[in-house]
Amino acid sequence: MDSIYIMNKDEHEYFVYKTDRLIYTNKLDNIISFERQGRYVNVTSLNAETVNISCSLNSLLNLLTCRDFVMVNRGTIVNFARVNGLRDMCVITEKELKYEVSRPRLKYVKSRLLKQILPD
Repeated sequence: MDSIYIMNKDEHEYFVYKTDRLIYTNKLDNIISFERQGRYVNVTSLNAETVNISCSLNSLLNLLTCRDFVMVNRGTIVNFARVNGLRDMCVITEKELKYEVSRPRLKYVKSRLLKQILPD
């Protein structure tokens, strides 16, 4: 049975995806995005590694609620710590990856980006 959880080790948080045949771990800070692709979710990280996992975006969002991850459209969750800007309704990450922001979430993403650039 597949399981997904966050593990604390050596003062870092790790994303862990465990199946009968695979154990995938990556620092939570190194993950750029989670993108839905049919029944699977693609996990993209800073080292250009992409892994397909079998889960729902809602279960991931519930797991990542207290962290710096934001759902920018129905099929994508982005690590907001890796976002550098917003252009043409797309967030742009450190690796120059673009993720389209849906209209209902655009106002929230803009305000979140302003808070990141201009902290209180």
